Amino acid sequence: MIFFFFGGVQPEVTNVLEHNAAACPRCGEDANLVDYDHVFRAYFIPVWRWAGSNPAVSCGSCSFLLPLEQYQKLHHKGSTETRGKIDQDFGPTPPLLPCWSCSRYLEPEFRFCPKCGAGQ
Repeated sequence: MIFFFFGGVQPEVTNVLEHNAAACPRCGEDANLVDYDHVFRAYFIPVWRWAGSNPAVSCGSCSFLLPLEQYQKLHHKGSTETRGKIDQDFGPTPPLLPCWSCSRYLEPEFRFCPKCGAGQ
């Protein structure tokens, strides 16, 4: 018998505490200060949810979410020093390209925009 399991834990924004509170360290766009939950999903269905420990900085353009403590350690908003630190911690960031239809920033390998569905 073969059994496949599709699941995992992802952060999910629950409440925006402050709009445009910071600059995204990944793409440099405006980012919000948010509360978030960790959500365990099994077969893409939310099964279990628990609160994140502290607020986080969340970017609507590139979907980057960084806990506030780590953001404060980086300190330099959008500088090359910050980008180097993020590359070191999370891997290199690819150049993001805007969708021609809705202007959301997309990873270069995306063939379709996940927000509006437009082909790239």
